[in-house]
Amino acid sequence: MKTHYIKKREIKITRKAAVILLFALSLLPSIVQAQESDTTTIEEVFTIVERQPEYPGGMSAFYKFVGDNLKYPKEAKRAGVQGRVYVQFVIDQEGRVTAIKTVKGIGYGCDEEAERLMGMTELWFPGTQNEVPDKVRMVLPIIFRF
Repeated sequence: MKTHYIKKREIKITRKAAVILLFALSLLPSIVQAQESDTTTIEEVFTIVERQPEYPGGMSAFYKFVGDNLKYPKEAKRAGVQGRVYVQFVIDQEGRVTAIKTVKGIGYGCDEEAERLMGMTELWFPGTQNEVPDKVRMVLPIIFRF
């Protein structure tokens, strides 16, 4: 008699497990679809490519642009702050400057000014990998001197 009771209990557990398993399997397509959609939106950003992005006219034109458009922050002038602000940014496939952020700053408004300047630059010639334009991450110094 005990064995019969144990067998019924085993069957109940097995049915419970089957229901849980079926429920889990019914969720699987939506989980896989969500993972697939997440992976398709990730794009690779290179740091080294066959041909680096170029500012129109070269780096001398870039630093001329910086010199012509830099507005030295009053706060920094008052405090006598000078130095280099290293700005990281991404040049996308069309040559736009995106994802601008300061990686090493000097404060007193200079970091924000360097980011503002990078956002003002015209379209760059995009970097290429295998002769195809790709996103490239770069870091450049913006020099604050008065």
